Parts: sequence; C-alpha cells; structure tokens
Amino acid sequence: MPAQDVFVTATVSGVEIANAEDGMGWIAGRAPSQLAVADEGDVASDGATQKFYLTFGTRAVANSTDGSGFMTKVKVTSLNEDVIPNEAIGGVKADGAAMDGYADGANFEIDLSKVKTGSTFLVFNDLQHGRTITKQVTVKPFGEAYADSAWKVKVTVDLSSVSEEYLTKMHIGLDEALTYTYGSAHKRYQSADFTREQLVDGKYTQEFVYIPNMSKQYKLRVAYWGKSPVGADATLNLTIVSGVSKDGMLEVDKDGATITVVVADPAKA
Repeated sequence: MPAQDVFVTATVSGVEIANAEDGMGWIAGRAPSQLAVADEGDVASDGATQKFYLTFGTRAVANSTDGSGFMTKVKVTSLNEDVIPNEAIGGVKADGAAMDGYADGANFEIDLSKVKTGSTFLVFNDLQHGRTITKQVTVKPFGEAYADSAWKVKVTVDLSSVSEEYLTKMHIGLDEALTYTYGSAHKRYQSADFTREQLVDGKYTQEFVYIPNMSKQYKLRVAYWGKSPVGADATLNLTIVSGVSKDGMLEVDKDGATITVVVADPAKA
C-alpha cells in the first residue's frame, strides 16, 4: 500500500467502464443494468431498494469510515440526477475485508422511492488509488425491469419414480434470491403447488419467467407437502437428480425452452 494516500476523482460521461486496474469491477449479477421505480406506497424500509456490489480486485482500499460507518476513500455519484438523484444513493459499505483494515469489496444501496424513469450512469471512484468504474442504468416503471429481455421457459418435473405417499400435494419453485432486482418482470420466488391429479404420465410442467445473459442465478426447488419436525405442515425438499447444475441452478439456452428434471424417491433415500 502507498505510504501516503493519493486522492483522485475521475469525471466520465456517456461511457460504461466495467473494470479498472488491478481487477476492480462490478460483480456479475449483482450490479443490475435495469432498476424499477418503487411500487406505489413502498419506501426503503419496505424493501424498495437495490444494492450494487463491486470488488476492488487485488488492490484493497483502506476501510476508513465516517460516523455512520460508510467508507470515506470511495465515492459514488449519478450523472443524471433527474433519474437517480445523488441523495437516493446511500453510503458505501465495505463488503469483505482484507488484512490491516483494508476492504477488498464494497456495496451501496439506492432508495428506489426517490428515482424516476430514464437512464443514467453511476460513477464509482476509488479515491485512494485513482480508479473509476461506471455503470449505465435504466430505470423502468415498477414491474417492468428486464421485461424487454425476459424469456418464458417450461420446467417438466418427472416424478414417475416417486412413491405414491409423497404425491398428494407437491410444490415447485424458482428462486432468484441472490441476484434479484426489485420491481422485475417476475417475482423473486416464482412457485406453484400441484396435486397428483395434475400429473400426466407421472410428470408436471410449470412455466417460469427467466432473464438470460445477465449473470442471474435461478435455483430450482421441488418439494412435497408433509409434516415438519415440529409437526406443522411444510414443503419438504425432494432431491433433483438431473436437469439442473450440481448446485441446483437452472440453466436455459433459449426462449421457449423446456427443461426436464428428474426427482428421486425419498422413500429410497
């Protein structure tokens, strides 16, 4: 680290800079290019916010903070305050920490109750090392973020090997917990319950909305309704043996695709 801090602020306009020196850059899937205006009546405390995450790469930034715990050697601004005013951008917090009081990443939050539709660039300055990254962000009406690129995909669950006792009532869900953008064209958790009577040759098909090419992560869940360890009704996960990645993520390569997943019989576990 330098013996003395050098503070540099870069000014950019109309250019997206995804990465800077020493690996500094936005984290894939966690720095959205589209946002949505808060739903009517929603405020930040209701969850009408969006976080952006970045890494400082191999050159950590000193985690010096102000009285509110925000980093003082970085700065984030909006170039079009008619869309995202700077007052809507919260302070920057360290995200992960290197040794000796240095942060190797950071995040900041935008209050979506204060934004308006349109387009802007977010500019993130590492004041300590003179590095800058930018992100073009388009703000859409609530419920329309990523609607212009959304795919409809179908998931067929093959339950033909599952014992009858588990098929009375079942559940399927697609969860985008880690990379979800508030106000998207779909809910964070898309789901449906179904019954034995809806199976066709031991299979059930459900349609989901899927946003491609944005490093988004969708985890598929198949479950049955049963008694939890405390005796309450609950959805209990079934094991998916094929059709998803090894960590349970659904991967789709085209709009309109149908993905078949095979579920193991819990009676034989």
